[in-house]
Amino acid sequence: MGILEKFEQFEGEGAGRYDRAVSKLSSLLYWHAIRDLKKLGVNGRYLEAGCGPGILAVRVARELGVEVVAFDLSVSMVEIARKRARDAGVNVRFMVGDVENDYFGEFDVVYSTFSLHHWNNPEKGLKNLWRMVKSGGVLYILDARKERFIGHGLSFDKFRSLFEGLENAEKIEVRKRFPLMASAVAVKGV
Repeated sequence: MGILEKFEQFEGEGAGRYDRAVSKLSSLLYWHAIRDLKKLGVNGRYLEAGCGPGILAVRVARELGVEVVAFDLSVSMVEIARKRARDAGVNVRFMVGDVENDYFGEFDVVYSTFSLHHWNNPEKGLKNLWRMVKSGGVLYILDARKERFIGHGLSFDKFRSLFEGLENAEKIEVRKRFPLMASAVAVKGV
């Protein structure tokens, strides 16, 4: 088992290993996301898909002062996230859920970071998230970008094509980000 596979076992002790590793890198990993979400300037309700151990959800709730609901497929990750929010004194609602099938209501901002490359069917997952974005709301995705020497993530062309298929998108911006990331922002028409 390689090092990446070891950290991608997201239940039980695998979730704890992942949390410890990501916690050490979180300021670097989430720098773009925090900056981008602040730039959106959107208040209201936020939904995080694939929240893992809740590091970003807690920061978003604290730094943006918005209501955050977050979900992950891993029961162990959700338990770690709930403890993190309690310890931080931040009110974030964490749930177990599947990005491709579950519906949690409508939100002003739906976002996901470093999760899309784990989804079984990224197109289906993205369309499901899009239906949870309110009219006039925003979908934001930040993920690893597959390059010749990096196997994680989608190629930039594949990543971009996922967003081109969103119905009723008023504005879509897809960008390569340094290092080896891609981001997308889509605004839903009213």
